Amino acid sequence: MYVKDLMDAGSRSWNENLIRHVMHKEDADEVLKIRLSNQQPEDFPAWHLEKTGLFIVKSAYRLAWNLSKNVVEASSSTATSGERKLWLALWKTRVQAKIKIFAWKLALDRLPTWVNKCRRKIERQSICQICGSAEEDGFHATVECTKAKALREAIREIDDKKGKRPMFEELTEKVHASAVQIAKWEPPPEGVAKVNIDAGFRKETGDACAGIIVRDCWGLVLLAACKKLPRCSSATLAEALAFLEGVRLAMNWIHMPIILESDNADVVAGLNITQASRAEWGGIIAEIRVAMQCLLQVQVHKVKRDSNRIAHMLAQMVMTSGVEAEWRLCAPAEILELLNQEYNPMFCH
Repeated sequence: MYVKDLMDAGSRSWNENLIRHVMHKEDADEVLKIRLSNQQPEDFPAWHLEKTGLFIVKSAYRLAWNLSKNVVEASSSTATSGERKLWLALWKTRVQAKIKIFAWKLALDRLPTWVNKCRRKIERQSICQICGSAEEDGFHATVECTKAKALREAIREIDDKKGKRPMFEELTEKVHASAVQIAKWEPPPEGVAKVNIDAGFRKETGDACAGIIVRDCWGLVLLAACKKLPRCSSATLAEALAFLEGVRLAMNWIHMPIILESDNADVVAGLNITQASRAEWGGIIAEIRVAMQCLLQVQVHKVKRDSNRIAHMLAQMVMTSGVEAEWRLCAPAEILELLNQEYNPMFCH
C-alpha cells in the first residue's frame, strides 16, 4: 500500500475510515494530523532533525552526541554503582555538549593524543609536541603539560578578578539584564489595515484554532474571528494554518493595503524568504503565498506576543468554547477592555 492509497483523490484529504481500519489508533491519529497541501507539490527530501527541513552540521553534531550518549548509558548499565553515578553526573552537567563529549573521551582514553596515535600506528612517536618533556597521554595533555598548567592559571586569574568586582556593579548588571521592555500594539499607517493572527494548540489531542483581528489606523475593529482548524501535529503547523485563515478572511472582506502580523518566527520567516520551504508546514506556506497574491498590497511582520494579545485571546475563546464566530465592524464583549487598553481612538492623531 502506498501513501496515495490512503487519500481521497477527489477532496485531496485523508480517507479517515480506511486509515483507522488499517492502522493502530495511535498511528492513525498521528497520520490524520498531517496536513495535505492543495498545491500538490513534488516530493522532496527533508532533514527531519531540523524544523526547517534543511540539513545543517549543527544538528548532525547533536545527533552524533546523542548517539554517543546512548552508547555510554548502555555501557554504564553494566558498570558499578559508583561508575554509573559518575556518568550520570557528567551528562547532567550544565556545560556545552562538546565539553561533555571531550570529558567522556578523556575518561575512556579516546582522545587523539600522541600516545593513542602511536598505539594505532598512525604516528611513530608519542612525545608531546608542545612541551617535549613526556609522552602525551590524556593525563599529560590536560594536567601535566606546561600549556595545560598555563590555561588553569589563566582561568584562576579570571575567576579572581570576577570575585573582586564591586557588589553594586554586579547587582546593577543583574537588574538591567532582567528588565523587560513591554511591547504594545502599534496602529498601521492611514489607509492601511493591520491583521493580527494567532493560533491555539493542544499537543495531546492535536486540536487547533485561530484568532484573527483586523484594525485600521484609528484602532477601530474592521473584522474579528475565532475559527476551528484541522487537527495539527505541531504548534507551528497550527500557526501556519491560522495565518492562512487570516489571509483568506482579508481577501474576502478587506479592500485596502494590509499588514499581516504574527508572533511565530518560523511562519513569518518562511513567508519572507523566496525559496520553497522544506519544513513540515512548507505546503501551507506555499498556499499562503498564493493567497497573498490576491491582496492589494501586503507586508508580513513578526511581532512580540504582547503585541498580539487580542488575537491570542480570540484563539483561546474558541479553544475553550468550541464555538466559531465572526464579527464585522464590531468586536465580542470579551476583548473590549483589552482593545481599549491597547489603543484608544480618543487619543489618536
